[in-house]
Amino acid sequence: MKILHTADWHIGHSLYNYDRSDEHQAFFKTLIETVRNEKPDVMVVCGDIYHTGSPSAAAQKLYVENMLKMHIEAPEMEVVVIAGNHDSGSRLEVDRELWKHFNLHVRGHVDKGMKDRSADLRRYIIPIGKPAKGYVVAIPHCYPQNFPDIDGDTPVKDRAATFCNTLLDIAAEMNQDNLPVVMAVHATVSGSDPLKQEIIIGGLDSLNPGDIAEKYDYMALGHIHYPQNIGQRIRYSGSAIPVSFNEAYAHSVTIIETEHHGDMPKIRTVNLPLIRKVVTIPEKEPVEFEEALKMLEAFPDDEDAYIRLNVKVRQYGGADWADRAIRATKGKKCRYCYILLKSDGDGDADGGRTNYSQEEMKKMDPLDIAKIYYKESKGYEMDDILAEMMGSTIDEVLKEDMRK
Repeated sequence: MKILHTADWHIGHSLYNYDRSDEHQAFFKTLIETVRNEKPDVMVVCGDIYHTGSPSAAAQKLYVENMLKMHIEAPEMEVVVIAGNHDSGSRLEVDRELWKHFNLHVRGHVDKGMKDRSADLRRYIIPIGKPAKGYVVAIPHCYPQNFPDIDGDTPVKDRAATFCNTLLDIAAEMNQDNLPVVMAVHATVSGSDPLKQEIIIGGLDSLNPGDIAEKYDYMALGHIHYPQNIGQRIRYSGSAIPVSFNEAYAHSVTIIETEHHGDMPKIRTVNLPLIRKVVTIPEKEPVEFEEALKMLEAFPDDEDAYIRLNVKVRQYGGADWADRAIRATKGKKCRYCYILLKSDGDGDADGGRTNYSQEEMKKMDPLDIAKIYYKESKGYEMDDILAEMMGSTIDEVLKEDMRK
């Protein structure tokens, strides 16, 4: 069985208010060409199809049109789509019966209340091909507390692993012909490297592969944007396009080939050309604003890229810096986004932190989170008046929640 593994498309994403539909269209063009050349038996899309649970009509149109093009190109290819933490599982599943006519299988959510365990769980195990060439065990994004208590007395912390293992047991019962078994999961897997990924960690909350019986031949992962292997059978394919400036690395989709259950899969990648890169000027050490501005002015006119300036400051005082940077890009194809401020000391001007784990975020004051976001997006500190208004609003919301 040949598998094409991809994830984290984030259709509808905008970078500092710049529309990115042309980038996603270019991604789909390459993806369809890859399908044409590789002729996979199944394409597995491991979550975060959209960037938001309420995608725009334009984002949905882009998705639907290209999935139909994919089917026209490879009508025998099956497609398995699972929801990620950015998706609305119920929205993805609304037209799943219609998609079945195009060999596309959608799994948007995990059913918490299961009446018939074996019947209910079999919906997550998808035979590939007629006759079957293999199976995909499709597990959409689910928070730990929302996994069903299959055995009736499983602690919350163990329910995700129990759910995965139970599905693999059922797949083994179905797999009488020793065919390959692929797991598709949208999760943070322990041992993975997020590489400064600027999204809040979610999903299965550091699922430990050691808790999952190795009854699969390949685990296809989504959620971490940096493509990477974890062992010999587990891989993040990575995101389709850079979703932040910290994702200035090669992006790709993964091709997997395996003939029989138990065989070691052959894994290779197909690089995705980017029509617009993310570029930090200068790339490594920050410089004074005037020097960074000169470097921006010298940036090639015909090179298409998103630009942020890496600026060293003692005390922020450049109220016109953004306007000057925008003027410096006049006549160029590049797009100025913001200024990354770093102090003369170690780290950034906000204390050296621009990304936080889920656990750290839970312990932070909401106003501090708002200030961090404001500075990251605007390039300068939130002023006292706005901070006071924001603080008052947060207090009112918290009080209202307590009254409910």
